[in-house]
Amino acid sequence: MIGGVGTLFGPILGAAVLTLLSDGITDLLAALGWEIPGIKQVFYGIVLLAVVMFLPHGIWPAVSRRLGFHK
Repeated sequence: MIGGVGTLFGPILGAAVLTLLSDGITDLLAALGWEIPGIKQVFYGIVLLAVVMFLPHGIWPAVSRRLGFHK
């Protein structure tokens, strides 16, 4: 849903973005010495809400238009 429905690259892009951002947040919190149980679930919820509100068709259609793949 985050990457885009109905394409091959949408789910791949969505999974990659979520994984990279989630690992980044985990590493950042570890570097700060903070341990917040359930932070990944909260993060996933916020990302899903933002995508549904601002990119209702997912990330891939916006990226493909910007790169010139889809006109």
